[in-house]
Amino acid sequence: MALPAPRSAPSPQAVLSPAPAAGEVRVQQGPFTDRVQLTGLRLSASPSSVTGHIAISSDISDTLALEITAAYYDAEGRLLGTGSFHHQEEGEEAHAQHTEGPRATGAGIDFTVPADGLTGTPASAVLTVPVLVNE
Repeated sequence: MALPAPRSAPSPQAVLSPAPAAGEVRVQQGPFTDRVQLTGLRLSASPSSVTGHIAISSDISDTLALEITAAYYDAEGRLLGTGSFHHQEEGEEAHAQHTEGPRATGAGIDFTVPADGLTGTPASAVLTVPVLVNE
């Protein structure tokens, strides 16, 4: 089942000011940040990615579509590149046949946002949640 999900991801800032601390993962406030709880956020350098856990905090329901984006920055706060994580629930029948990976329930899901073609080694990242559709 394909769900229409408008994309409203803001463009990442070219330079963060003040520059974030090494290893820092910030969450940019957006239209869905008051409905979710992001925990266990960790920046990995090799391979470059952000990992964590997201749960819907406004109610307990299945997550049908989700996008998390990350902008990766160097130690001076300059943008190195971006990456994104996508999840789309395929329905009960498809899920029963495809059991790999976590089911996105009210308990949440673990995620990894891999970096795409960075121009250096990231020192920090900023996450956004531009798409969230739940029951």
